[in-house]
Amino acid sequence: MSRIENPGDPSVAEPIGEADSMPILHTKLHRPWVGPGLERRARLLERLDSNVHGALTLISAPAGYGKTALASMWVQASGCASAWVSLDERDDNLLTVATYLVTAICGAFPTLQLKTGSLLQAPAAPSAATVARYLMNDLQQLTDRFILVLDDIHLVKERAIFDLFAELLRHPLPSTHLVLIGRRDPPLPIASLRARGQVTEIRARDLQLTPAETAQVLGQMLDRDIDDEIAAEWAEKTEGWVTGLRLAALSLLQRHQTNDLKISVPGNLEYLQDYLLAEILAYLPPAKKEWLLRASLLDRFSAPLCEAACRSLRDGTPPDANAHGTDLTGKEFVRWLHDDGLFLVTLDDQGQWFRFHHLFQSLLQNLAQEHLTPDDIAGVRLRASAWCAEHDLLDEAIEYALTSGDPAAAVQMLVRHRYAMMNAGQWRRLERWLKRLPAEVVAQTPLLLSARGYLAMQRAAPWEALAIYQQAAPLLTARSLESEEDRAAMAELAVLKSLQDFQQEQFVLAAANTRKSLEQLPDQAQSIRAVATARIGIALHLAGEPEQCTRTFREALSAPGWPAGARAVLLNDFCRIQFIRGDLHGVLETAGESLRFAENSRLPELLSIARYYLGTAHYLRNEWAQAQPYLLALLKDPALVDSNYLSFGAFALTLIYHGQGRHGEAEEVIATLGAYLSEIEYELAHFMTASFQFELALRRGAIVEARRLNANINAEDSLNRLYFYSLSLTQPKLLLAAGTPESLANARTKLDALNTFTSQIHFDSMRIDVLAVLALVQDAQAEEAAALETLDAALNLAELGGFVRNFVDLGSPMADLLARQRRRHKAAHSAVLLYLDQILSAFPVPAQTRYRPGSSSAASEALPRSPALAEPLTERESQVLDLLRTDLSPEEMAGQLRVSTVTVRTHIRNIYAKLDVHSRCEAVQAAKELGLL
Repeated sequence: MSRIENPGDPSVAEPIGEADSMPILHTKLHRPWVGPGLERRARLLERLDSNVHGALTLISAPAGYGKTALASMWVQASGCASAWVSLDERDDNLLTVATYLVTAICGAFPTLQLKTGSLLQAPAAPSAATVARYLMNDLQQLTDRFILVLDDIHLVKERAIFDLFAELLRHPLPSTHLVLIGRRDPPLPIASLRARGQVTEIRARDLQLTPAETAQVLGQMLDRDIDDEIAAEWAEKTEGWVTGLRLAALSLLQRHQTNDLKISVPGNLEYLQDYLLAEILAYLPPAKKEWLLRASLLDRFSAPLCEAACRSLRDGTPPDANAHGTDLTGKEFVRWLHDDGLFLVTLDDQGQWFRFHHLFQSLLQNLAQEHLTPDDIAGVRLRASAWCAEHDLLDEAIEYALTSGDPAAAVQMLVRHRYAMMNAGQWRRLERWLKRLPAEVVAQTPLLLSARGYLAMQRAAPWEALAIYQQAAPLLTARSLESEEDRAAMAELAVLKSLQDFQQEQFVLAAANTRKSLEQLPDQAQSIRAVATARIGIALHLAGEPEQCTRTFREALSAPGWPAGARAVLLNDFCRIQFIRGDLHGVLETAGESLRFAENSRLPELLSIARYYLGTAHYLRNEWAQAQPYLLALLKDPALVDSNYLSFGAFALTLIYHGQGRHGEAEEVIATLGAYLSEIEYELAHFMTASFQFELALRRGAIVEARRLNANINAEDSLNRLYFYSLSLTQPKLLLAAGTPESLANARTKLDALNTFTSQIHFDSMRIDVLAVLALVQDAQAEEAAALETLDAALNLAELGGFVRNFVDLGSPMADLLARQRRRHKAAHSAVLLYLDQILSAFPVPAQTRYRPGSSSAASEALPRSPALAEPLTERESQVLDLLRTDLSPEEMAGQLRVSTVTVRTHIRNIYAKLDVHSRCEAVQAAKELGLL
């Protein structure tokens, strides 16, 4: 993926490889350089070395005590592999911090394959526990000692970030040592780690310089020997405060009077820093002072950025250069900072990017507020914003514009770069900046409202997108549309307007309007063009023009130059349409292409969707061996999968296990799915698992249990039309199982309505299921002729895609109806008979009655059973068999028989095995035919 940021700026790293990554500032991953002027602090380094095999080092002290310098010296001296992350206020987000961690670890171990990187691009933001689990699994690949440092941890406030570190520390890895540096203790289980001897703590009292260390630091800075008396005095006056000592030494250097070291300074540390900084600035030339104050307003700086941001507001020259004869350049300014040791921290290996020590910067910023006018301060930030925008440092450009008090500049930058973010799939980044802008500004900017609409589309929330269109449309109505921006906004919003046509089932109009909008969209709006193209294809299918729909998608997919995310939209929607159409061959072809493209492009969301379609299409075609690997892959990394695709994919695997007689594993999959959905607080977790358990209960013949589960199912939920298993059929199936005249009539009413709906929108895959269940209802109402006609319609739709399980999963009543259908078609075309034989041979009926295709005409009927079982039932199994024909659940049976539920389930499994059946209904039917009931 090509990055958006400036490729010539070594401080900006490419995202970790996936589409929706945030840009990474390399400068935050650079361990601060420790110059020769700093004491090596041997006593503290020994303490740190003593517990390097523990879980945590915590360096906690107020600003200016040398925390970062100490950690940097230790990491440098340790010889261990290491990664460093410097945090700031804008990193207060779990995904942001986790992304920096992953990038830092990848920098330390370039060949290490980290699944956590893919996790961070998952459709739903993962929890702290999930990120920690993935990160620990990744770090378990390491065998050598590894030190991971996070500096300025006090800037973090989001609880989830501390939850991540708490998880990492709860189960510490032998290879990884975590170092946290901050001005106060983080809310972590420090006490328990201390009790286990797993933490090294360095605090302000430990960091205070001794007189001997004070003498060495002063001697190095002043280039002279310091006697014990002077060192002791300075250690006492500064209370061992490293930064205070350095400020004092710098004040002496600026005076050029270093002979008398008994300089009078306040004894109270509360005033010491302000006093010493004032001493330093008092002896600086005005131009240098102005540059220093202005540069303090920059989060990080290079020589070119300083030159652009710190020049005079009045005439473009450096501040006061003409008046005071000091015509500094940015390069000269940075060199002066470096040579004079003015608390400069180097941020990259090339020595191009720098920042001030945080405390020194804070002191300078306080003075800047006093000495610079608000216009001066805003001007520095605006010029910094313009320079960053020119050099493609968009995030910093927007932030500077916002802090300058000019949101309009930030809006224009986001408007100019929104297509690049969308095309690169950086939806989270776009959303983050939209949230940073004032809400009232976004509400009055059509292009930003449009961006919010496409974010909603990305989250599969079309009605939210439509509401945003309705909010934005009046803004454009009041304009003349003469500007390029307004015309682009009109075209973008018109694509969203098509959602209204869909809502009103005006599909031909939706296709026509969207096609017109597509012609007006700018070429660079590739992501939106992909959405528009997909909407046209979907509208054409719903309008009953499948050939044009297919042509639209195939022409688009054959065109070169689509960004990865845009191509993913086309592949995903084409796959969905092929499934809706009932073209399982097409689904397998397109999903296979999606899988290969997703693997090559590192798109985890598309990869999981492709696996879902491949797994469920093979399942519906009764190709279980091909289906299982794809479905198992979904469950292997559930956090990388959209919750809905994960849920229905897990259910397909459950049905395979159920059909294979692996009932314990089937129940385990559903339980695991439910636990995961609850862990991520998925709002439909209970509803989803109840729906799947309902279907399994029906297949076991557990009608009472099915009725109980049905109370938690909303059959009208929108999910019922998107996936291979239709939740709309739960109620009709339950009514069919009840078998009363009233329930059958009610089921038929519901199914007739569903048949009409699916026919109108050409939803053939769902209509196959509707017609199959309707045929069983009609047969139960003793309308055999109507039932066979309805079944014939279902088979005609199903044959194109090779659907099998839609019929087989309805059990022995469907097998009987299909057998009668075959007798009816025995003189028909051989292809019809072959398809019927394929379905009938897939039914899991007992071996004695298994359908044998291709035999004589009598073979289309069930073969007579053997008069006895190969292994007779025990007395207890006979008692359980007798209860299987009731509505009692296994738990209720256990109560009646006064045994455990586990015992009852064991007897049921034994009965199924002896009768060679796989469901409760089949067991009862087989027992009746054998004369056991």
